[in-house]
Amino acid sequence: MAKKKKKKAVQNGSGINFILKKIGIGAAVGLAVFFILTAIATLVVYKKDTDPSSFKIIMLVISGISGLICGIVTIAPIKRNGLVIGMASTLPLYFVIFAIVTFLNQTPLSPIGWAALGIMAVCGGIGGILANKK
Repeated sequence: MAKKKKKKAVQNGSGINFILKKIGIGAAVGLAVFFILTAIATLVVYKKDTDPSSFKIIMLVISGISGLICGIVTIAPIKRNGLVIGMASTLPLYFVIFAIVTFLNQTPLSPIGWAALGIMAVCGGIGGILANKK
């Protein structure tokens, strides 16, 4: 009686665990990009003595860039459902940023914060579409 060897499941990018893992990786990369760009922008704004109110617009741009990169990194290995998964991949990224900002400011989210959520989601979807092209 020979034992039958079990075949390992081949991961072809269709399992929900595979997709969730890629969303986590994309969110982590997007978060790193967000914090690096924020540090650079903060340094530039305060070294140049510019008006701190212009920092809000810079943060919206940084949110868009990090959402775009998050969508691209998430969808590149999956190669399907670029818009939906790209937009969904920005949610963990946004919630981490939301938690940090709420903890530091001790205030609820401002309208600029809600605008950043929309910009991140749209840019994540665009990044997913760009990465999904074959």
